[in-house]
Amino acid sequence: MDFERKKYLYLETKKYWRVGLNDITYNLSRFLAVANKLNLIPILPIYNFAPHHNNGKEIQTNLSNYYDLSSNKNILTEIPDNTDNSDIYIWIPSTPSLVQKDIFVNKVIKKYGELNLIYYPIHSSIKEKAQGIINFLPKPFISIHVRRGDYLQRRPSAYKTTQTVYIFNKILKIMRKNPEVEYKSVYILSNEENLNYFNSLKTIPIIPKVYTVIDFPELIEQRKTDNYVLYLMEKCIENSAKTRISTWKINNSYYSENLDETYQWCPILLRKS
Repeated sequence: MDFERKKYLYLETKKYWRVGLNDITYNLSRFLAVANKLNLIPILPIYNFAPHHNNGKEIQTNLSNYYDLSSNKNILTEIPDNTDNSDIYIWIPSTPSLVQKDIFVNKVIKKYGELNLIYYPIHSSIKEKAQGIINFLPKPFISIHVRRGDYLQRRPSAYKTTQTVYIFNKILKIMRKNPEVEYKSVYILSNEENLNYFNSLKTIPIIPKVYTVIDFPELIEQRKTDNYVLYLMEKCIENSAKTRISTWKINNSYYSENLDETYQWCPILLRKS
């Protein structure tokens, strides 16, 4: 194959859909896994984050400021000076997203075997931002990921399963299921645009005190500048929860419960920080 005589692997992303962080994270992991399988040095591509997840603002990034890639000394952020073009294999995906296997990936798997997907931890600067909130939250606490926004149209069942009364009943279920745990608080992470949407849950005395993004000025400020960093901060918070509730049904032990019975594939939700 023509890539066997190359030294570097570069992923062309100019024609990519503007997608969210979960898709791009999986995309990066697949790219790095292919480079590892072929024994090529990966040159980080530039990804386009979907602006509709970030208050209409477009972000271009190689993800090195979102994930800690420093443990892999072979990863390059740019093509080295004086590199001959013949040393670079430019991978042009057959589909805009690598969530589905494209032609090149299928060739690699067919010849060299299945890929071992490579994930990296959330960047330390983002963890540090989240740590103050983690320290503040009364423990043990429940985290609830409530996906609304664009998914209210894509998955009609979410209209019912993400209503506050439904969330309230789910919290009660968790409390009854774990009577030995004296939960002190609940943190709800969500892409709901109305920041007051969950306020009714904060006045119910029979459940632990509920916190959301609106209770922390630093999260509100982060939401204005880079919503993707906010999302990763909230994933750090979620990782510290005693019990986690997801929006969708996911086949793993990371979450104890889900709000909606629809199945969902979502790589970022499965990784510890």
